[in-house]
Amino acid sequence: MAKHRYSARNKHNNGKLYQKMNEIGVEYFHIVLLQDYPECQNKEHLYQKERKYIARSKPSLNLFIPNRTSKEWIEEHHEHKKELDRQFYQKKVKNELNLKKNML
Repeated sequence: MAKHRYSARNKHNNGKLYQKMNEIGVEYFHIVLLQDYPECQNKEHLYQKERKYIARSKPSLNLFIPNRTSKEWIEEHHEHKKELDRQFYQKKVKNELNLKKNML
């Protein structure tokens, strides 16, 4: 939790969670153990359990899905990814044009 509070206070991350922490105050955010999993043998197994819980509960602030691949993210956010790619391409073209102008 200390890393989350640090990131929120120092504006290292502009994600929804940190925006909300700054909006209402970091002191109101806590990590709560929802269920104990004594049968889990390692972090990988715990991440699988957390991923299932997140999929069921669909939280609005905790957007990190443990063990999600970039391919899965792209499939889930196809339109957003297309927009990011479009913006990247436009910026790249603009930079290339500026470089050519400066060379003349």
